[in-house]
Amino acid sequence: MNQLPLKEGIAGIIWFASILFLAWIPGQKDFHLILPALFVCFVAYAFLAKYGQEKYLRWTLFLAILARILVIPSFPNLSDDIYRFIWDGRLWHLGIHPFSSVPSQIVGTNDLLSQNLYQHLNSKDYFSIYPPVAQFIFWIATFLPSDNLLHEAIIMKSVHCLFDLGSLYLIQQLLRHFKLHKKRILLYALNPLIIIELVSNIHHEGIVIFFLLLTIFSIVKKYHVYAGMAISGAIATKILPLLFCPLLFFYVKGKGRWLFAFSVFLCTTVLFAPLITSFDLLTNLGVSADLYIRKFEFNAGIYYVLREMGYLIKGYNTIHILGPVLMSISALLIGFLAYISNKRKFNRNILIVIMIWSYLSYALLSITLHPWYIAVLIPLCLFTPYRTPLIWSGLIMLTYINYSMVPYHEVMFIVILEYIVVFSLFLYEIKKYGWLPAESAEGTHPAR
Repeated sequence: MNQLPLKEGIAGIIWFASILFLAWIPGQKDFHLILPALFVCFVAYAFLAKYGQEKYLRWTLFLAILARILVIPSFPNLSDDIYRFIWDGRLWHLGIHPFSSVPSQIVGTNDLLSQNLYQHLNSKDYFSIYPPVAQFIFWIATFLPSDNLLHEAIIMKSVHCLFDLGSLYLIQQLLRHFKLHKKRILLYALNPLIIIELVSNIHHEGIVIFFLLLTIFSIVKKYHVYAGMAISGAIATKILPLLFCPLLFFYVKGKGRWLFAFSVFLCTTVLFAPLITSFDLLTNLGVSADLYIRKFEFNAGIYYVLREMGYLIKGYNTIHILGPVLMSISALLIGFLAYISNKRKFNRNILIVIMIWSYLSYALLSITLHPWYIAVLIPLCLFTPYRTPLIWSGLIMLTYINYSMVPYHEVMFIVILEYIVVFSLFLYEIKKYGWLPAESAEGTHPAR
């Protein structure tokens, strides 16, 4: 066996150590610790992805998998969403529907709904927003509730880790199918945002990614019923993947299109049926979803520009107008992209390219864009010539600086820097490759 090159070995150790540091040591407000660790981690990530040798690919993947396993026992200190996950899970065991009551109405009614857990919740006066697959994981994790929240977190993280390992397997299979260089898998396997946000912080985009990759794999293999089942799993994990359904419907041709559509309808209905038992519960879910359209705002580039214009014209925050308008524009763009896919014939992996633009139509026009929201773009871009999402995954994590501000406020310099770089890089790549490249444009070139 050839000896591992010194530079590659050092880079691997630095990457590994910084991932574990981020998962175990800093809290959400400790940006002075998060920033240097992120910088070192992303530099090592870039080095390994670009200069790592193919013959040591197994060693690097082993390191990536080991890092995922070793972050499982840590408590997700960089996110407070875990407390709502545990809260919802405990409600099920008490026979209380998470969409029927807000936490502030039922806190203290049972030992499982303690004041200690309640005080950590970030949306005490709002109904749950999490669909059935997520709720099922919450239920499993709290099956044997205890005062030690870490035990419940470890179960959730273990489930998320298994889905992420499944994503690695599907990426490997899709790279082989598209005849792309197998070293591209490192762009996902070593990406710090993927491990920190999806495995360590237990955000559900990791499960969505697995189901989306399974959908793509099923479509390219012409297993249209399985593709419908897979996208239904993504929708039942986080409703947002609905935006891909028009594209997938029009992309699939012939009888397969209707098999796919029927499978999506049937599976989604079955998955959501246990949650939506009355009109009131459906209304409550809508109330929570409306927060992301009219009230919450975070790291929203285009919206912030329009908001400032609204202040100049109206004299107040026009979020209640801009939110729905931007969402409508996003829906129109996604519909247009679906129409394009139906009217033109493309080669090979163009489906994934249009999925990227569809998701960007949502992300760039959203009024709330947390770091983990863009995670979906990272595996998709591996099958295209675009690499901007990888740069973005580093820049967007700089928004953690906001949590260290007292009183809380967004650091607009970071937001401006992030979007200037992202838009510039996307324009450069569109000019270089076109916005609908027929092929990967890099063939079997190593992971550039």
